[in-house]
Amino acid sequence: MSRLRSVRLRGQLLGLAGILIAVTILVGWIALTRLGTVRDAGRHVATVTQPAGAAVAMQRIDSEAVRRREYELATVAADDRADTAGEIRDGLAKIEKDFAAYERDFSRGEEDRDAMRQVHAAWAAYVTASAPAVAAALAGDQRSALAGLTTADEQYTSYEEASDRWRAMS
Repeated sequence: MSRLRSVRLRGQLLGLAGILIAVTILVGWIALTRLGTVRDAGRHVATVTQPAGAAVAMQRIDSEAVRRREYELATVAADDRADTAGEIRDGLAKIEKDFAAYERDFSRGEEDRDAMRQVHAAWAAYVTASAPAVAAALAGDQRSALAGLTTADEQYTSYEEASDRWRAMS
């Protein structure tokens, strides 16, 4: 303490300013290194998390489009059935492709893959349950087609519930 008293005021102020400058530089360096971590986390969100969520949402939209086309197939004129059936086939193929792409590109760990597989299994159960209705619609049997699609509603509801859980994870 006596040594500090022997230093002139100018020296004390310069010493204090030097300490403050050193502390400011240290805090700035720490902040810059933390910004790199924030940037990396932001990059992860932009390149993995958002596209994964979008993939899940698009898969759900595609599945709803297929289901709507199945109901449409049950009620369209005979001349339009082939086109509608083609749209259903294309939609089913796209959904399978979406599942494969998600697992390859976006899945984040075993829990996420398990959720995706549960959704995929629920979707496959719906497709199996609705297949006789689609066949009846192609044959022009509207009553059987609509009854079959109504019967498949339970599987579709199971698919929606699994998809909602998966979407909540993504």
